[in-house]
Amino acid sequence: MENEIINLLYHRFGINIDDLDVKFVMGKDKVYMCSNELADLEFKGIQRKGMLSFKMNTLYGTKPSLDFVLCYGHLATKNYLLLDDKEIKTIYEGKNIEKECDCENGMIIAKNKKNKGIGLLFKKENVLIPLISKNRFIHNR
Repeated sequence: MENEIINLLYHRFGINIDDLDVKFVMGKDKVYMCSNELADLEFKGIQRKGMLSFKMNTLYGTKPSLDFVLCYGHLATKNYLLLDDKEIKTIYEGKNIEKECDCENGMIIAKNKKNKGIGLLFKKENVLIPLISKNRFIHNR
């Protein structure tokens, strides 16, 4: 499990996990990330340790969580795309974007103009599909 995540981060996004100094703790179909010190502590009846960072066995395979992308997306050196404010609003409305980019088909990290990770997209040809939970969408009223 940990090797799968390390490979995904490095080969897909160019993120070297050694730079983060963290450990991954497996839950049921979810992987949490925490400090090395916390991972080694044993607590009776604890539900989870750390921040939800990956979901396993999704329609898209192993998928980074939005929280992971928001915290560490700036480290991506490949398969990322810079979006302007209008495009960011569009993906947070749950709408697809048509845009050419040099990324491989599959998951890509969306960044803003300040190079901060702001979301996860699925690229299929020139269509970018937001992989953002519906509860995080902007709901215009």
